[in-house]
Amino acid sequence: MSPANVHVTSPPPTWVGHEQGKIVRTDFAAQLRRHRSERGVTQQTAARGMGVERATLTQWESGRHLPSPEKVRVIDDYYGAGGVLTALAEAARTGTAAQPLPRLLLLTNVFAAVGRGLVRHLIADAAGRPLGWCHNLGTGTTPTPLSTSYVIRTLLLLDEAAVDLGPVISRVKERQVGGGWSNRIDGPPRPEVTAVVVDALSRLGADADLAAAWHSLESSIDTVARERPYVLTTVLETAVRIRPDSPFVTRLIDDLLVARKDCGHVLLWPATAAPGIARVEASLVHTARAVTVLKAAQAAVDRPDVDEAVGQAVEWIVARDRADDGVTEILRDPDSRRLDVPINHFTSPWVLRALAGSEGVPGPRVQAALTMLWDSYSPIDGLWAWTHDGTLPTWMTYDAIAALRVAALASFRTPITATPGE
Repeated sequence: MSPANVHVTSPPPTWVGHEQGKIVRTDFAAQLRRHRSERGVTQQTAARGMGVERATLTQWESGRHLPSPEKVRVIDDYYGAGGVLTALAEAARTGTAAQPLPRLLLLTNVFAAVGRGLVRHLIADAAGRPLGWCHNLGTGTTPTPLSTSYVIRTLLLLDEAAVDLGPVISRVKERQVGGGWSNRIDGPPRPEVTAVVVDALSRLGADADLAAAWHSLESSIDTVARERPYVLTTVLETAVRIRPDSPFVTRLIDDLLVARKDCGHVLLWPATAAPGIARVEASLVHTARAVTVLKAAQAAVDRPDVDEAVGQAVEWIVARDRADDGVTEILRDPDSRRLDVPINHFTSPWVLRALAGSEGVPGPRVQAALTMLWDSYSPIDGLWAWTHDGTLPTWMTYDAIAALRVAALASFRTPITATPGE
């Protein structure tokens, strides 16, 4: 399903003022009402998200008063207007002539560009048969099961069917070793890699071929894996989707809750829960990852401890305003440093997924995560770029698309009254 009617921001028309072509307060008020209507929220909800009283918002929407420049920026962020409302309010304040404002892309346009960008980087053999995708799109020639699986998941989210995935799937299956998959040609299977591949293959209906992989996943969660929230969340995300009622899901949830550390009288997730760490700090991306997958698990398990963990973590994420996109951790191999794996994290999509749909989250906090997410988007490539070196990791575009889809769907309200507990 593609959210075909969802906007990145509402595309504005050319403004037409009422006083000899000049912008006035009522022009701003009309656009303010339109933005709220398109978002589908009440005045009370919008006012709460902006941090003002409902009566204040009523005055702005009626054209009686203009908000201050500081409040206009809050409103612009809340509606994701990309500066359009800020410019309009300033024009109304100064009585300047109406100017055409840039038209912003619909989210569907971006999704289409991403699909084209991914297809463009498909690697084929000399006979033209598709082989898959490499880790950094456009900079490599060797497709890997992990990167190919990330692209498959992304294409499915986009409803993109422009690629014959049959040969690609066959090649991914050929790389299976010991029941699982590795991120290296000569390396042992790793749970976080196997989980991503299993998720992609299962979405394509290959469940009958995944018995060995599922067994590999269950047996690979050893002491080292239990100490890494990244590994646990990656595996749990797949397990919850494929077999939500399995005992394995229960064990993973238990392991993930145990991996929390006391960070100022609240239990949160660090990058590593290994013993002997001199200074343990909560990690924004790891906590957001944990919240995201535990929220998915809440549909399958009825556990007050999960509900409490999610609630506390969401409050902490909302209160934290320091950006830390670009975080890197090293998954150490206990037997060989040669097999150590550096893992980069794109924080903002996970924050967005963790907060989307949660009650009481201020609109500006969600918009801040959205802004950071878009800061890494490369319109030329139609993909997301790792800003430290300009590469185009497959996992980064997947994280962004997954978050945008969740945020878009969560921003709409149906006319159906929720039943208690929903």
